[in-house]
Amino acid sequence: MNFRLIKLASFTLISIQTTFCLQSVHAEFVPGWDRPLKRAEMKIIQNKFGHNSAERRLILTLTRQDGATGMTPTGIVVELQNPQTQEVSTERLVIQHVQVDPCGSIEYDANIPEINPKAEESCRTSVRLSVHLADHSQRICLNTNSERKLPHWEAQIGTPDSYFTASGAPEDVVTIQDLQP
Repeated sequence: MNFRLIKLASFTLISIQTTFCLQSVHAEFVPGWDRPLKRAEMKIIQNKFGHNSAERRLILTLTRQDGATGMTPTGIVVELQNPQTQEVSTERLVIQHVQVDPCGSIEYDANIPEINPKAEESCRTSVRLSVHLADHSQRICLNTNSERKLPHWEAQIGTPDSYFTASGAPEDVVTIQDLQP
């Protein structure tokens, strides 16, 4: 009898503590919002553009749209800063294809969606930016070249006639907000 009473009291105490903790933290849900999941400041390795991209600051953010089915990311945000003007250009790309290789690396192919693919050529976006992002953070295989360690993220960013490659280490982005003002 005493054991049941102790068990009930401990369950009640745990329930009260859980309720108190859940009331102090609130996760925001906004359908259609591109919730950031991981973000990395990338180091530009190879440049096939006509300008010096190595001096530019590049940040890639992997996003998932609130309300989307499944747990797969749905977009990539590219932020590129011009070193002379400090101006940041931001492009939101939609992930079109996801592939997981046998070693656990995940490859994402994303591009800017066309508003109307049947529109006349002059009405379409003039620059077709695309990103190929390889996420090696869950990789389980060893590299064949033991001297070369793979970065967590490798990306190829560009247009049909020019591109640059970059690498970086992603960090998780936390979007839980406190209810207190």
